[in-house]
Amino acid sequence: MTKKALITTTKATAIDCTHIERVTGIKITSAEPLNTLTRFVTRIKGGNWQAFKNGAWSDVDTQDLTAESVITEGNSKTELTALSETELSAFAGKEIDVAVAMQVASGADYPSVSKFEIAGSNSQIKKDYFYSDVIKLSDNAVGIIDIDAVQTANSGGAVNVYASTRNDAGQWSNYVSYENASNSANAIRFKAEVEIDRPGISIAQLESITIQHLTSSKSGSVEGKSVLVTKPITLADEVSRAHALIRHPVAEDTEFKMSIVFGTSDSFIEMTRISTREKNGIVEEDYEYIVTDDTKSNTVMLKVEIDQQQGTVTGEVLGTGTGRQQVYKLPHNARVETIEVTGSTSWTYKEKTKTLFVTAESGNEVSISYDWIAKTSYLTALACVFNQ
Repeated sequence: MTKKALITTTKATAIDCTHIERVTGIKITSAEPLNTLTRFVTRIKGGNWQAFKNGAWSDVDTQDLTAESVITEGNSKTELTALSETELSAFAGKEIDVAVAMQVASGADYPSVSKFEIAGSNSQIKKDYFYSDVIKLSDNAVGIIDIDAVQTANSGGAVNVYASTRNDAGQWSNYVSYENASNSANAIRFKAEVEIDRPGISIAQLESITIQHLTSSKSGSVEGKSVLVTKPITLADEVSRAHALIRHPVAEDTEFKMSIVFGTSDSFIEMTRISTREKNGIVEEDYEYIVTDDTKSNTVMLKVEIDQQQGTVTGEVLGTGTGRQQVYKLPHNARVETIEVTGSTSWTYKEKTKTLFVTAESGNEVSISYDWIAKTSYLTALACVFNQ
């Protein structure tokens, strides 16, 4: 009794030749014992199944493949591995599907195909993919505030970073640009696409990825103003002086204010900001308050107010069109749905960097109107020293 089997590639296992400029050969690792047959057909993604016959590629008669049809119409390993660069040129830059049919006679050992490789070159372009481990954020989904990827790329190098997030149902999202990743997840993983076109000269390096996220699904901030209040702090003696420090990311168009209250009063007193310093994108602010005799107490509370400023820009002239794409950095965080660009033929806006890409006819004045609001900010540290 003769047995036959048919195996085809899927969308996930198709052979990717999209980055290959020249296909130089086919390599097949297989075993074909006595009284067995193995045959192959291929197709360019979106095209018809084909075999190489009489010196050219031609469609096989049976497009709804069966094991019998591929055995009858397909190519052998010897035929495919003998094909030249010219005969394989159509595969360059394409995705290729492969179907393999195997036939085994009764009592014979089973044939196998362990590898089907399309070899080639792409001048000097080299592209590699690197995958991170799964990074658990919490048992349940938490809010992701920001993702920052530090990278170095020049002289023909490029780095693209993608993220995939997991929800509470255990489902992973597709990889998307890390800037467009979901803002809620219980775990995240990253993929880096690193490309160079001049080995030894091009530089493409992903140095670090930083994730800032909440520790629960509940956010302590809302659009406009956030107010953070500590629990009452009870000390052994009355307080005569308070020196506080807060730390937060650089936050444009945002005001921070710190206040203190003593005893059971509900009237917070604003503390005096005595210094501000910035390092590596983090701001530290020092506050001080000297207690008067009538407010001394051994119980204190601290309050931090974070005020997101907002406003409207109307008819601000950006420049004059050149017929080519121009890039403008906006001074405020624009609400995308309110942006109106006058004098352009097309425009796009990259919210993360506040960058506007505009194309306008040469000589046209380009202006913009939009509503804006500062990006939501937060504290990374709060400390206070009390003198008694």
